[in-house]
Amino acid sequence: MHIGLEATNLRSQRLGGVWRYTESLIRALGRLASPHRYSLLFLNSFKPWARVPPPRVSSPTMRLVEVTSVSNFLFTFFLSMIPLGWSRLTVESFLGPVDVFHSVNAAVLPQRKGRRVVTVQDLTCLQLPQFHPWLRRALFQFGVRRAARLADAIIVPSSATKRDIVRWFRPAEEKIRVVPLAAGEHFVPLSLKESMPVLSRYELPYRDYLLFVGNVEPRKNLLALIEAYNRLQAATPLTPRLAI
Repeated sequence: MHIGLEATNLRSQRLGGVWRYTESLIRALGRLASPHRYSLLFLNSFKPWARVPPPRVSSPTMRLVEVTSVSNFLFTFFLSMIPLGWSRLTVESFLGPVDVFHSVNAAVLPQRKGRRVVTVQDLTCLQLPQFHPWLRRALFQFGVRRAARLADAIIVPSSATKRDIVRWFRPAEEKIRVVPLAAGEHFVPLSLKESMPVLSRYELPYRDYLLFVGNVEPRKNLLALIEAYNRLQAATPLTPRLAI
């Protein structure tokens, strides 16, 4: 089989959840002894002086196709609204015929043939609109609505997201697959000696601190975390240090 995968998120400078999901998926697929061929679609039409380098691919079953002739916004949203008979630009224009194409960021890309798979991580754009700009909300709703109608399979990380998609967009429930996210392979216990360079830099004790991971932005509800930590600290004198 020839499997296409959306890799455009890897040009982002913010190592957020979708970036991590895409990078980990590509790395894991590259290690498989698979009979399938993988093509990574990397839309990188920034101005020449602002382009980011494409990710490196070392697997013999995987190739990366960098496209600088069309923007991600134009291809993902504007061309999606044009009937296929009117527009010649599709996934196949860059990758050739595909049996499956996997979109990782909640939107189905223009595609003529083959199965369509899309990953939707959550619906916070719609459930917590106050934390997202209006354009992001509008594009997200447009993308997920099309995915609910056109995708052959929708991958979600939890049963809660599955329930949310069914409630908001009413797709055929059997097309939604719950695939929980795994911990990165580098998350393993480290010895004191291995930990000391980082612990010393941030003045943290070994195995005696609370750690928040994630982007620092309003929707992560850091204020509630800090308020809860302050209450804990007031009630418990030996509260571990909080690292953000």
